Amino acid sequence: MSKTSLENQKENTSLKARVKSLEKENAYYKNLLNSSPSMIFVTENYYENGKYCVKFLDSNDFAHEVTGHSRESCGILDVEFAKTLMHPNDFEISEQSFLFLSQEKNYRKPFTCAYRIKFANGEFYWALGCVSVLKLKEGDGHLRLVNCVIPFTDKIYNSAKFQVLINDVIRKANNETNNKLETQVLELISADYQVEEIAEILYRSESGIKSRLAKLRRNLNLYSMSELANYGHFHGIVANREEVDKELALRKQKIKK
Repeated sequence: MSKTSLENQKENTSLKARVKSLEKENAYYKNLLNSSPSMIFVTENYYENGKYCVKFLDSNDFAHEVTGHSRESCGILDVEFAKTLMHPNDFEISEQSFLFLSQEKNYRKPFTCAYRIKFANGEFYWALGCVSVLKLKEGDGHLRLVNCVIPFTDKIYNSAKFQVLINDVIRKANNETNNKLETQVLELISADYQVEEIAEILYRSESGIKSRLAKLRRNLNLYSMSELANYGHFHGIVANREEVDKELALRKQKIKK
């Protein structure tokens, strides 16, 4: 046997050993993933023609046990599946997590939140979700995300005291968020931004911004947008337009890249 043939044989043997080692390693991590008491979803999230899109790529066994969906069916499902998996009132969280993680400064940060998941029995239960960037596809605005969802236990589901407690905590948190958001909306209205601009700046829907404005007018007993803007100016609740425009321009520049 020639020297070249011996070298090729050694190289092939080494390559086979490496492949076998990788197969064992992959099997180990697959078992580890499937033994996790949490639902794992790998998704690709992006915007297409102005529409928020979610494509499901992979998931673990526990996710299928909890939701009742097979791995095969999840592989062909999209954002409509995500909308049925999450409670309709909570789905906006998915888009907000994508927008948060799309910002370069947040690539390595997890996005953590609580929302309701639809179980195989058709009921919605609270769960803790943590989303992080698995892979960034440069240039096309696509993010590959890993979603870890930990459902609360049956004991907690059936605890009336816990339900009262969690509802109270969520209500207080929502009130704090709402108050902050309404202040931001008032600041931007006072700085002469239009509804569609405010929606873009705050990562919200236009209908959501209109709803906040209506609530502000009711609470302040004001009847028009101009009165609301005047109120903001009088109380010094006005956004720095130069700073806001600069931040918005930087954000658009990063998305183009």
